[in-house]
Amino acid sequence: MPFINPSDHSSRPNLVGLDHVRVLAMSLVALQHTMSLADREDLTSLAGLSIGQLGVAMFLVVSGFLSFESRRTPTYWLWQRLCRVYPAFWIAMIGSFSLTTLSGYKNASVGQIVSQMLGTGLWTHPDKLVNLPTWFVSFILACYFATFLSRLIKRPGLIAAISSIGLTFLVARDAAPWLLSH
Repeated sequence: MPFINPSDHSSRPNLVGLDHVRVLAMSLVALQHTMSLADREDLTSLAGLSIGQLGVAMFLVVSGFLSFESRRTPTYWLWQRLCRVYPAFWIAMIGSFSLTTLSGYKNASVGQIVSQMLGTGLWTHPDKLVNLPTWFVSFILACYFATFLSRLIKRPGLIAAISSIGLTFLVARDAAPWLLSH
């Protein structure tokens, strides 16, 4: 099978092909951002679809697949995910809040600081995010929680349906549904 690395002796095979898809997905997102910074967003569409959004979708699909393939318990899986995300995120946010405060660029309430440090800023302060790209952490944490619940109750279809209804509500209440594009 071409996706399995024959040198892998662990109990779970390494799906090398999925690593290539993840690298491609990250490259598409990086290219999208690079072209945006170069003011060449006209080069970021492929058949009417943003290459950055395509990269995000590809990355989330692969990540979702791998999360369901994990042999770890749902609780341990979620704990491991959170331990990987939060330390780097907290360092970035401490730097962001420090620079924002020093420069006077934005004011932040204690509630906003707590919310953003928890990674829930997208849901509580969507128009006031300090370090705007951190919206993705809120989104990925929501995906982690949905995956955790799906694995815990062993009903991924139910959680997918509830998540779809929730996202539909979020998109419908927003006059400019940016979330729809992600």
